[in-house]
Amino acid sequence: MNELKEWHGVSLAGIDFTYPHKEQCPKCASEGGDRSGDNLHVYGLDDDGRGLGCHCFACNFTVPSEEFLAEVGRDSFSGSFDKKGESMISKRDEEKLKEKSLTPEQLAEIYEKTSDTLTTKYRGLDGNVAKELGVRWEYNTDGSLKAMYFPAYVKDNGEMKVTGYKVRDLPKNFHSFGYVGKCNLMGGMTDTIADTVILCGGENDMLTIKQELGKTITRSFNVVTSLLGESSTADMIRQYISYFEKHKKIILALDNDASGKEAQQACIDLLPKDKVYIANLRYKDANDYLKNREDAKTFAQDYYWNVSPVEDFGIIGSGSLFEYGLEAANDEGIDIPFHMADLKPYIPKFLFDSIVLIVGSTSIGKTANLDTTMTSIIMSTHEKVGVLSLEASRKKFAQKMASRIIGVPLNRLPKEEQIELQNKYRDKIDNFYYDENGEHRFFFADSDFDSIEEAEKCILRLIKIYGCRIIIGDPIQNIIGNKSNEEQRSFMLFCEKIKKKHGALILFGTHTRKSTSGSKGGSDGAVQKEDDIEGSGSIAKSASLIITLSRNKNAEDLIEKNTTYYSIPKNRDYEMTGELVAKSFYRNSCSRLYPFSYAEKHNFFQDDKVGEVIEDDLGFYITAQEFDDIQDNSEVLEEYQSFAVVDVDKLNEKGVDDIELPDW
Repeated sequence: MNELKEWHGVSLAGIDFTYPHKEQCPKCASEGGDRSGDNLHVYGLDDDGRGLGCHCFACNFTVPSEEFLAEVGRDSFSGSFDKKGESMISKRDEEKLKEKSLTPEQLAEIYEKTSDTLTTKYRGLDGNVAKELGVRWEYNTDGSLKAMYFPAYVKDNGEMKVTGYKVRDLPKNFHSFGYVGKCNLMGGMTDTIADTVILCGGENDMLTIKQELGKTITRSFNVVTSLLGESSTADMIRQYISYFEKHKKIILALDNDASGKEAQQACIDLLPKDKVYIANLRYKDANDYLKNREDAKTFAQDYYWNVSPVEDFGIIGSGSLFEYGLEAANDEGIDIPFHMADLKPYIPKFLFDSIVLIVGSTSIGKTANLDTTMTSIIMSTHEKVGVLSLEASRKKFAQKMASRIIGVPLNRLPKEEQIELQNKYRDKIDNFYYDENGEHRFFFADSDFDSIEEAEKCILRLIKIYGCRIIIGDPIQNIIGNKSNEEQRSFMLFCEKIKKKHGALILFGTHTRKSTSGSKGGSDGAVQKEDDIEGSGSIAKSASLIITLSRNKNAEDLIEKNTTYYSIPKNRDYEMTGELVAKSFYRNSCSRLYPFSYAEKHNFFQDDKVGEVIEDDLGFYITAQEFDDIQDNSEVLEEYQSFAVVDVDKLNEKGVDDIELPDW
C-alpha cells in the first residue's frame, strides 16, 4: 500500500497505512476542508500484513485494500467494490448493455443534431442547470424546441460514460437511443456524495428541483430520478442502494398522485427509515410550482425544510384486515422437497412468515438434508432465495453444486477433468444459477460474520435489496454459537421481526448438544427433542417448525445405517407433532435422499453399488407435490428418472466427451 504515491489524482504522501487511526483527508484538504484533521479513516493491516486501505466519510474518497487491488487490478478499479459475479444485474441486462451502448460514431451523430444550450423558453427551466447535467436539446428548423435528450450513464474505469439517451419528443412522447436500462446510474447522479439526496419522479422534476433549490439552499444536495419511469424507482434503489445509504438524509419527492404514492411506499420499504423524509407537496410535481409562479422560498419549504420523517408503527384500522386474510390464503408457501414426502401429513408446505429449524447431530446427514431441501426450494419457487453458507466457501459450494448437477464427485477428479466437465455442462449448471429470464435464482453469502450485527445486516440486505423472501443458513451456531444467551435471544427476536415484517421464510440448520455420558444421541438413532438444540432456549422458542433428525450411523444393517428418521416436536402452523413420524433413505449409488416408501417400492435396497449408472433416479430438485402430480404420468416421469450417475473410474477410462446427460 505504501508504494502508492497517489490515487485517482490525490496525493497519498504522508499517510501511514500500517495501523488503524484517523487523520486529515488529502482530498478534503486540497479543497480547503477537513480542518479538524480526522475525516480520513485508515484501517491498518490485515492478517497477512497487507494494507486495508482508507475511506473519508465526508467526501467519499476511498483507497481500497491491497487484497482487492491484487484481485481486480489497479488499472481496472472503478470505485465500485462489487466483484464480478456479485452484481444484481441479470445476464440479459448485461448483454443489452454491451449490445446497445452508443458507439462513438452514434454519439457524434446525436451531438451533431442537438445542442447543449437551451435557446428558447421551456417550462421555466434554466438552461445552465440542464447543461450541467448533460441534457441536450433538438430544435426544429424554425428554432422551436423539438426534443430533450437525457443522458444515461454507467461507470467505466472510474469515468462516467454515456450509454444512451432517453428522448422526450415534445410534448410528451418518449423513446430512447442506445442503452437505457437497469445498468444505468440514475439521471443526474454523480460520484459526489452530499448531505442530502432528493429522489423525484421524472427528468423535468429533477431539473426543476436542482434549479429552484440552488437559489436558496447553500448546503450540498443531490437530485436523482429513474430514467425508466416512476414505477421503476424501487428497482433502481435496489441496484444503487449503497449510493443512497451514504447520504445522511433521503427526501422522497415523487409525484403527488396515486401512482407516485404507490412508488413512494415501495421506496420506503427499501431505504433506512431513520434517514427517509417525505416532501410535503402542494402540487402534483415540481414543475407545477413554476407553472403556478411559486417563489423559490416556497419551493424550498416544501421540498427541503418542511419535509416529514417516515414513522411506521404498523397501525391500521380493523376494516383493512379482511384483505390481509385474502392475502394469507393466496400465500401458499413452498412445497416440501421430495425426500421429505412421507412428512406431508404433518407438513404439507413450508409456510412464509415462519422460522424452520432442521436439527441434527454431527455426521448423521443434516447437511445432506439441508442441501437437498435448499436445491428443491431454489428450483421450485419464483421467490428469490438468500443462502448463508456458514461453513462452505463459495468455491467449495460451487464445486458441490456442480457435482450434484453433473452426477460426478468433482473433488475426486484431476483439476483438468473438473474444468472440462464443468465447461461441458455449463448450460445445465447455469440452469440452476439462472432462471428463464436470465436472473439469479438465489444470492450467496459466505461471510465469516464477526458479530451478530453483521449477520443481521447481511440478512436485511438479502431481503430488502436483493428481494430474497427465503433465507437458508447452516448452521445457526456459526452466527450465535459463542455468544451469550442474551445475544442469542436478541438474534432470534430479530429473525421473528423480519419474518413477520417481510413475510419471509427463514430456514436454519442447527446442531444438537453433545449427549451426556452413557446416553444415546441422534447419531445412535435416539429421538432428538427441541431441548437438545445447542444454545439458548430462545432458538427453539422462536421457531415455527422444528424437524429433528436421527440415524444410527453405527448400525450393522446397511438399510438401517442409511435411514434417517424425522420427528416433529414443534409445529405451530399445522399443530401435528410426533416422534419418528417419517423416514428417508440415503442411496449411496447416487448420493441422494429419497422417501423411504419410494426407496422400498423401487427396491433401492438391493445391489446399490456406488458408481453404477442409475436409470431409475429422480431429478435432484423435484418437490413432493410435483412427484404426486406426475407419478401416474409415465412420459413426464421418465424426464425425471433419466438422470445418470457416472462412475469415476469409468469416467477416467472413457473420457469426458463420452459422458452424456439427459434433459431433465
